[in-house]
Amino acid sequence: MSSATARGPAPLWSRREVLAAGTLLAAQGLFGVSAAFAGTPEADGAAVLASALGWLEGQRSHDGRYPSRVYGLLKGGASTSPFVLLALDAAGALDGDAAAASLAALAARCDESGALGLNEVVSDYPCYATGMMLFALSRHVDAAPPGLAERSRAWLLDQQLSTRRGWQDHPALGGWGMGARSLRTPPDAGHVDLSMTRRVIEGLVASGLGPEHPALLEARSFVARCQSEDGSFFYSPVELHLNKGETGPNERPRGYGSATTDGWHALAALGFAAEPSAKQAHAWLLEHHRVDANPGVEGGPMHAFAEAMRGYYRAGSATVFARAGGPADWRAQLVDAIAADQREDGSFSNPNPLQKEDDPLIATAFAVVALAAALEPSGAGGPNARA
Repeated sequence: MSSATARGPAPLWSRREVLAAGTLLAAQGLFGVSAAFAGTPEADGAAVLASALGWLEGQRSHDGRYPSRVYGLLKGGASTSPFVLLALDAAGALDGDAAAASLAALAARCDESGALGLNEVVSDYPCYATGMMLFALSRHVDAAPPGLAERSRAWLLDQQLSTRRGWQDHPALGGWGMGARSLRTPPDAGHVDLSMTRRVIEGLVASGLGPEHPALLEARSFVARCQSEDGSFFYSPVELHLNKGETGPNERPRGYGSATTDGWHALAALGFAAEPSAKQAHAWLLEHHRVDANPGVEGGPMHAFAEAMRGYYRAGSATVFARAGGPADWRAQLVDAIAADQREDGSFSNPNPLQKEDDPLIATAFAVVALAAALEPSGAGGPNARA
């Protein structure tokens, strides 16, 4: 357990109480943890998960949002709230009443088009936020504000850099950028990346968009453009300088761990989990996996992101491995690594701020997703198998 000074509420339990709670949770099979884990080392992982979930609950505002208390840009909670909701959902810890309150709070922050994040003083990653919100709305239909999912989906479809908007023969074709009121026109695509595109794809598919929809077909082409020859994925084919890995032949970026998990999840959402491209990504992750850093970044020009994106990679790889299989003993190793990083109040914080994982809200949500996947019984498909 880290001795770092914790931000946020006072510790919920002592370490002994946390372990006892974990044993109880394992015995009862809560948060996706099998009862078969009772009395085993996995019970410690359940305790870590329970404490992290308790800390996240303490960050909930009176109206159901999860605003950042570290970054002013994120203080409205437009992007952080749906991110936390998906983490809670992955752990089976989001009930109908809580979902309804949070989704109502997010609906109140949407503009008339159904976009989340555009109404902030500074836009808060609108496509990313709206994509995740749409996923949550689709998972909790009974709690969803009437008409919001339909408006949000239409807004996201309009934001795609598509053929109908003149983006053919451009590396951004099929992808999504930050999102804006004024649609971009070729050739200035702005910031377009795989991470945001993955979240939008998942939201659109969850909302019922079929795999043959033109938007998803073009999205597939963008995802393919982000894949390296060795099967790994990189961040963006548009802004090459933002990729975290080394540069390969012909100045094409080499892929790395966090982007490869995004690529695999995007392919899986599009229905390509059994296709060669996804299998190659999975094989790359199996070969390069590590629990202490984002693989494929170390030694390159952006080596600091190996540490800065540790939580991102843990969450992404855990959900891939829960669905497609992982390296030997990956579950226990991941649980041990995450448990070692937990702070006394149940939260997590990455010492490297480059990817905002120093914000406990973000780091703890990543840890919850990773733990929920690692504690899912083998063969169950993982907490995100429903995605």
